[in-house]
Amino acid sequence: MRAKPAKRKALSPDSRYNSLEVTKLINRSMKNGKKAAARHEIYAALELLAQKTKEKPLDILLAALNYSVIFFRVIGVPPILHFYSLASRICQPTQ
Repeated sequence: MRAKPAKRKALSPDSRYNSLEVTKLINRSMKNGKKAAARHEIYAALELLAQKTKEKPLDILLAALNYSVIFFRVIGVPPILHFYSLASRICQPTQ
């Protein structure tokens, strides 16, 4: 057992977008300590989002996160479920 509680490490921004939100998203999507794989998947998803929308992916991600937090507070839907529904509407193939 530890003598003292472990100190929390400060998060550093990711290398590509220089954003703490992207770092948090990478950390939360990491499975079994595979941070490189999670980073690759998140960056690939953001690049796909940039190609589909022709906008900056970080702006879209931040807008989706802000909207989902507001939506959760008003409606009561968990933010991650709303983010997936919003992302699926953006990335639907055009007919």
